[in-house]
Amino acid sequence: NAASLHFAGVDFIYPNGQQASADEEFDLNVSDRNYFNQALAGRRSMEKITGRKTGKPCVALAVPCYKGSEVIGVLRGTFYAENLGDLIRSQAYSGSGNTILICSHGDIIVEDLLLSTEGYEGNIFNLLAEAEFAEGYSLDSLESNLREGKSSIIRYSHKGSFRVAALTPLGNNIFHGNSDSESSV
Repeated sequence: NAASLHFAGVDFIYPNGQQASADEEFDLNVSDRNYFNQALAGRRSMEKITGRKTGKPCVALAVPCYKGSEVIGVLRGTFYAENLGDLIRSQAYSGSGNTILICSHGDIIVEDLLLSTEGYEGNIFNLLAEAEFAEGYSLDSLESNLREGKSSIIRYSHKGSFRVAALTPLGNNIFHGNSDSESSV
């Protein structure tokens, strides 16, 4: 069942944004959602959202559905953000590291419970704006690498902790990041 897979749901969405659903009590149109518009344009997409039905933070994964070369709709899988975080959380560094998924523009899709991003508007660049970077590393170079879809390693100090982070592109402008204190690496 969906709960054991940490899914909030899996749905087909018509090109007009209307979700095909057996739940007639909840009529849902998602034509305003970025993930839907990206998938409708033929691109896979991932977006952190607040579920309209549940009110909970979720991550929507969307892919175009084709008939021949025509996109006839979108298949969307929705995970509860906390559960998706559990699935991707790194066990590296004896459990002391952080794992995140971010977009190339810095928005955090899924954050590790160990990483407090409260007050940073859900954006890694806002979080790191307060950091002091080691020689040869900078926030500007990190932002540039992410925009260009390149891997990046940074060394920085934030709130008294010196950290090392590695960000790896997963495709579709999504990056997986791991960080830990330098003493653990």
